[in-house]
Amino acid sequence: MFKKCNKSDNDLKPLFTAETHGSVTVLTFCDRAADLLGMNLDAIDQLWDFFSKQDRNPSKAIVFHLPTSALGPESMDRVLRAHGIQADGYVHGTCTFDASDFVRQMNAMRHVTQAVRNTEAFVVATLNGNMALPLFGPILACDSRIASDDFLLVNRMVDYCITPLGGMPWFLTKLIGKHQSAELIRRPGNTDAKTVLKLGLVEKIVPQDKLLAAAIALAQDIAHRPYGNREAIKETAFALGDSMEAYLDTEEKLFTRSLAKLRAAVTSDGEDAPAENMVHPTE
Repeated sequence: MFKKCNKSDNDLKPLFTAETHGSVTVLTFCDRAADLLGMNLDAIDQLWDFFSKQDRNPSKAIVFHLPTSALGPESMDRVLRAHGIQADGYVHGTCTFDASDFVRQMNAMRHVTQAVRNTEAFVVATLNGNMALPLFGPILACDSRIASDDFLLVNRMVDYCITPLGGMPWFLTKLIGKHQSAELIRRPGNTDAKTVLKLGLVEKIVPQDKLLAAAIALAQDIAHRPYGNREAIKETAFALGDSMEAYLDTEEKLFTRSLAKLRAAVTSDGEDAPAENMVHPTE
């Protein structure tokens, strides 16, 4: 379904390992942070394959256990630099920017985000270390989140020249409302675990060494409930307003437009192109 990348020995390693705890499946992700960003189609293909098999051998609950800072700003910087985009929002020198590659990755991430929402299993994500706000969408697609006490949500929205992927603004607005979502996106600096808990974006805060156990305990609690109760809990967070599909259609148009502006701004003479001239998705 997705375009395959050339594989190094490291690429051949699984993105995650799956371990069963009764009716709960725990996916423990490796520390290949670039894969977790959705910038590696083979990695996304592994996730898609896992969810496609859920129809035949379903879990009642799933835990996404992420390595520390896997979706942090440093990881995002590395991936964008690989595509010729610097962390300051500029394209430096003569780069080979491949918009079609970004579009393929966006479509792949869209499939995974939809798979997380469409699975009947209750999905819990663990959060620890630093996470870049533009990458928060796929995590918000999960049904619940538990954070370690050292978790920081790092707002890099003003630094990057492309719109976020994975439905972040849609999920954020659904969960905490338009006003608080806009404030969080505008707010410079970091948002700590206590504030994230107060906003209602995580279920609870626990010490880092108890994070996985807390996530498994929550998943097992949901898994032991009757089917109707499980699904009612799953659907409550996103039952109001426009559909996710409608939002993702809009997101795709905005993202494609932002890529067109970025590509047009890459000058042939090697001069730097400012980010504000490359992307303005509301234009």
